[in-house]
Amino acid sequence: MLRLLALVLAVSALTAIEEAQVLAAARAASVEYQIRLGTLSAGLEAPSEEQRIDSVRALGELRDPRTIPLLVPWVLQAKRTPAEQIAGITVLGRLGFQTPVPQLRSFASSDEPAVRQAAVAALHQIGAIGAGDWMLRAKEDDDTLRLNALASLGHLSHAEAAEALILGLGHHKSLVRQAACIGLGRLGDKTHGEKLKIALTDADPMVRRYAAEAIAKLDYKAAVPDLLMALEANVAGAYVVRALRVLTGEDFGFDPSDPLLRRQEAIERGFAWSTANPAQ
Repeated sequence: MLRLLALVLAVSALTAIEEAQVLAAARAASVEYQIRLGTLSAGLEAPSEEQRIDSVRALGELRDPRTIPLLVPWVLQAKRTPAEQIAGITVLGRLGFQTPVPQLRSFASSDEPAVRQAAVAALHQIGAIGAGDWMLRAKEDDDTLRLNALASLGHLSHAEAAEALILGLGHHKSLVRQAACIGLGRLGDKTHGEKLKIALTDADPMVRRYAAEAIAKLDYKAAVPDLLMALEANVAGAYVVRALRVLTGEDFGFDPSDPLLRRQEAIERGFAWSTANPAQ
């Protein structure tokens, strides 16, 4: 009995010691963390840009919401370089908190394209960007921002996005025109089929492809004659004829690899079908 009591007392003592050790370790860790937080905060005013950016990134790795009131005023200072602004904006986006959203929106209007791009990406990560933001970006002079915005507008399925996407059809960069075609197809509004018909004559084969696919996605049968005319040049012919199959259930025997005469015969069969089956 005495041996059992001694064992119980020993276990109780061990438990007490372990709790004390854990609490002491937690206090030590807290002190160490506060020292680290203070050191990194001081690093924001280090003499070199590289050191300051390293401190920003290290603060971001803490994943601590207490770093937000440190980073926001720092990144807003007029003396910050574009590289510092991008580092701070990127970290604020990764943290994922809504608190810095107004400040990030202000950076989305920066004179520096790279800063604007970082701000838009950060807002997107936080989930604080909508169709209105993408529409502003879709009118950007910077090609990367504009391309990303056009693609995102299509995903948003927001009717107001159409204005920016239609403008994108006339952009001097073919990748932007391609993105505009894809976006208009995703919006799902048949009235945009008329604009997409024009893109079937684009100098870039991939723009023609995505225009044809968007027309098919919209089920815009009024564009069948335009698709048939696009086949005459046989540019992106495989994609155009695929769109015709979706809209009409027919390919009229058109094969892009056939000689010119056979292709013309297939196109004539298509026009005959179109005359017999006018779009409603």
